[in-house]
Amino acid sequence: MIRSLAHVALQVTDLEGSLRHASEVLGMRVVERVGGRAYLTLGSQHNTYGGAHHVIEYFEGPVTALEHVAFRAASADGLEQLRHRLEKAGVAVRAGEPEPGLTGAIRFKSPCGHEFEVFAGYDYSQKAYTGTGVRLRRIQHINLNASDLDSMSEFMTAVLGFRISDYAYADGQRRVASRDHARPRWRLQAPRKRALRASESARRLRLARRCVSCG
Repeated sequence: MIRSLAHVALQVTDLEGSLRHASEVLGMRVVERVGGRAYLTLGSQHNTYGGAHHVIEYFEGPVTALEHVAFRAASADGLEQLRHRLEKAGVAVRAGEPEPGLTGAIRFKSPCGHEFEVFAGYDYSQKAYTGTGVRLRRIQHINLNASDLDSMSEFMTAVLGFRISDYAYADGQRRVASRDHARPRWRLQAPRKRALRASESARRLRLARRCVSCG
């Protein structure tokens, strides 16, 4: 049914500043701007048939927030199979919003309220380009907070066809749901049980290095 992670749509408080950061620091390129939304690509860096039309979609709003996450279905038949599975599970399915570069999209909500989009047709015509910054290759995974971790994990596996690949514990419990280890994955974590902050991780790394040097 689902083949890969396609893109994420983010509401940002400073659209132009976010676009400058994405272009100059992350090495992305703006493909299109429509109705106050900007669509950014990574181009064709690791395949021969062209890169996705966009992997990130930005639009401006009062707070920084995730609007939706999009997956590409394995095929049109796979999309229909997913639609039937969602309806059988009692999940309301609606047609996707008009969006450049993709066709045949459906949208639905997770048990925790996340907006998901899955589609069958995608524009993979974006060619390689010379960019700046770190030059990201692809979106590997996303992290989602889940108010009900068990229900969310059950939905991702039983309905969407993912599987649990890892259980990770860091300052609380976090479950990782993945279609397989090599594919882009979802990381689900319960609120207030977050992974270690970067500053705390850095502090522990420095402490470990001191122990090694003293050892």
